[in-house]
Amino acid sequence: MAVEISRPGRVTRTQPALPSSRGRRALVLSLVGGTGFLISQDVSLHSIAVSTLLQQLGDRDVLEFSLWIPKSYVLSLIVFLLVGGVLTDRCGAKRVLIAGYVTFLAGLLAHMLLAATSIPLLVARIVMGAGVAAIVPASLSILVLVSNAGRQRAQALLLWAGCLAAGVTVVPLVSGLLLNNLWWPRVALADAVVAVALLVGIVKFVPRCPGDPQAPVDWPGVVAATIGSGLVALGLFKAPDWGWTAAPVVALLGAGAVLLVVAAATRRGGELPHDILLRADPRAQPAMFALSAAVVAEFGIVFVTIQYLQAVRGTDPVVAGALIFLPACVASALGAKAGAMLQRRTGATTPLIIGLTMVLDGLAVGLTADAAGSLERIVGMVAVMSVGMGVVMAVALDAIATALPPTRNGVLFGAQSAVVQLGSLLGLAVAGGLVDQGYRAELVIPAKVAAHEGIVAVGQPLGKNVATAASVDDTLGGPLAQAVQNAFLVGYRHALLATIVVVVVMMVVTVALTARARRRSAANPRGCQEIPKNIRDM
Repeated sequence: MAVEISRPGRVTRTQPALPSSRGRRALVLSLVGGTGFLISQDVSLHSIAVSTLLQQLGDRDVLEFSLWIPKSYVLSLIVFLLVGGVLTDRCGAKRVLIAGYVTFLAGLLAHMLLAATSIPLLVARIVMGAGVAAIVPASLSILVLVSNAGRQRAQALLLWAGCLAAGVTVVPLVSGLLLNNLWWPRVALADAVVAVALLVGIVKFVPRCPGDPQAPVDWPGVVAATIGSGLVALGLFKAPDWGWTAAPVVALLGAGAVLLVVAAATRRGGELPHDILLRADPRAQPAMFALSAAVVAEFGIVFVTIQYLQAVRGTDPVVAGALIFLPACVASALGAKAGAMLQRRTGATTPLIIGLTMVLDGLAVGLTADAAGSLERIVGMVAVMSVGMGVVMAVALDAIATALPPTRNGVLFGAQSAVVQLGSLLGLAVAGGLVDQGYRAELVIPAKVAAHEGIVAVGQPLGKNVATAASVDDTLGGPLAQAVQNAFLVGYRHALLATIVVVVVMMVVTVALTARARRRSAANPRGCQEIPKNIRDM
């Protein structure tokens, strides 16, 4: 560990030494990458799959409360991210990462022991979310600390992003396992075993990461931004259920926005979630908007994919999930490699636009899926989108990595992660709301089916109606299943079209910000000379 003397009698800790060998660094990167995959699949499972699967228990007395259990996990994560960043800066990344793992495992253990309860289970999920909120910024800070500035750091962050993307795309496979009546605590037990193994490796191999107890913290801004982000997240959670124009949703989103504005107006330093998009370096802003568009599309598409597999597919959901997961991972890796090559040859703007265009192409492929349940079209949609997201991630993270400070970056990473989580919730809210709205509006049940033993399908969860169709004989079940599938496809297509609109808008913003950055670079050629090529070419 290096030290420097800032004033007589005072020793200031700086960046620790890099790992002593390439093999040691590769091991550290693998441990942190494994952490990213574990956390991503767990958070995505709670955000997307668990709520969807719970709705299949539509006749359960405590369904409404049960739906809040997975949501509380994600909400806790968003609320505590900035606090996790502050602790990372002040206490040291490795220490906070270990504490986050211990907190996560404590919540996971309580989850397994209290799986049959309600309120204690809710508390356990909140504890798990708080642990993840410490793990995320600490992991990213460690990636920076063990990597040299420039290409090596960008590659480390790209590894993290690839692990996050893989964690999201594995959700259809895990959902298939749960649909095949796999006992839920077994999934939690598997997470616990992996988490313990990663924690042991982190304790043993990750180098010491000293903190700075004197790191300045803008507590009023952090508190205002934290509460504001939580209110916005809560509004996005409820928008699909209550409607975007419902008074409670408008109040939650409005109050959250006001608090974020207050945080921006009163800030005395540091980084807040809105800074990542609005106050970032002008040359990095296009990358952030492109990355945000990819995140919105990714979470929305995974949601509608799981819905499609439940409503339309008749084959084994485990097989379907595996057939989606494997091409998505390969496509993401190929896209990342292609993005890096394009950036070296053309600069950042061209691959960002190409990547977002491929995301749009994937969504267009998804529009061709029909009630016949052709899995090839769904796999094609996810694969094409994954290529585009790989391209965007490679370029965007390279641009962002160049602007990162080597130390005191915990709050910065916490703020960036909050933006990513809110973007994922926006994608889920748009997709989930439109799928549900179109499904309920277009569900027309043949009269002979509706009259059979008082079958009620209108207003019922999608999974329950599929189960209802399967419970009646072939003569009546067939028309009911067809009505459910046709109604679902209306909402499914509306969700894809809305996601296309969101991506197009953010693509336009990306191009506009790129043009502004070029004008500023032309007006300040001396400053431009000091900017690394990968950012200067944007």
